[in-house]
Amino acid sequence: MEHVVTHHDDWQINEELAERMIPLIGGLNRERDVVTSLHGHRLLGLSTTGILEVHERVAQLGHRHLALTDTLAVLEALHEIGPGASSLDVARLVEGHAASGKDLTAYLRDEIAPALGAELSEPVDIVLYGFGRIGRLLARIIIAHKGVAADCGCERSSCAAVLRTTSSNAPRCCCATPCTVASRARSTWTSRTHRSSPTASASR
Repeated sequence: MEHVVTHHDDWQINEELAERMIPLIGGLNRERDVVTSLHGHRLLGLSTTGILEVHERVAQLGHRHLALTDTLAVLEALHEIGPGASSLDVARLVEGHAASGKDLTAYLRDEIAPALGAELSEPVDIVLYGFGRIGRLLARIIIAHKGVAADCGCERSSCAAVLRTTSSNAPRCCCATPCTVASRARSTWTSRTHRSSPTASASR
């Protein structure tokens, strides 16, 4: 019985820690364009239970166990530092700080120095060739991981999808034919990703 009570108390403590993370994660994204993750698992939009599950999942995948207190400490420090637009892996920052022996704030300022004061450059247009199962999956990933691309430092934005018509095998682009294929792309985008509509350019 004592074991059950202890487990319940631990769960409540972990729940409280996860609840304190939610406004920090959301604030970093809304105010700073910062996307946070744990070994590639996106934190934005997760519930309290979702945050706890992600911590368990990364440990199951072979990564070092990540304490909720460490995650919270890094998120709080990031919120105080106020980095610019970036994509930050909190788990890697926790591990790097543990190995550095430095003060947390000092370590983070050194580690994310390129992101301090960073601003989004012109968006990079992405064209999806095909909007089947894989195309829709890629669209969801692009939307979910909006922010700065690691390779170019630019904001990523989907602009068009190239679809095949039923009457011909030749692919047609919704950019080139906004009156026909673009309307189909927009309706599919809305129903599949719950987004209002993609930005479709009228130029080739």
